[in-house]
Amino acid sequence: MKNVQKQWIQWVIIVLLFIGANVVGWLLVKFRKWGISILAGWGGVMVGFLITSTFIITKEAAYWAVIIGCAAAFALTAFFVETAVIMFVTSFAGSYFLIRGISLYAGGFPNEIEIHKEFEAGAVTWSTFDKAFYGYMVGIVVLTGLSLYYQFRHERH
Repeated sequence: MKNVQKQWIQWVIIVLLFIGANVVGWLLVKFRKWGISILAGWGGVMVGFLITSTFIITKEAAYWAVIIGCAAAFALTAFFVETAVIMFVTSFAGSYFLIRGISLYAGGFPNEIEIHKEFEAGAVTWSTFDKAFYGYMVGIVVLTGLSLYYQFRHERH
């Protein structure tokens, strides 16, 4: 927005974004099954980022194959097994964001996109990679498991 000189243009952009977001939200509610699949696909992208960071995948083709593969797998699964995928994605997303929030204060959990670029450029290697990342990964997995357990125990049909 700082590249746009006129203030009225900035407001037009904001209003158009607001209208567009509400139209997309309405469509996702109207076509629930597709909306859940799209949201699950985004959850798959998040899992793909974590997988590529965890296993330090530096090859560009493999990196995008994992991310797109996870997104497609989550979206297709959600389309057919809606409730279980909703539980998994909400458990995972909540766990991820809780751990990400803690890491903003504690440090040691790199941005998944930035770390990929740093590995690719050779700025970070296995020996210089902060191993605290794996502690955060364990936290995400444990919290995801606990919240999944809670959701399955308290599921109402």
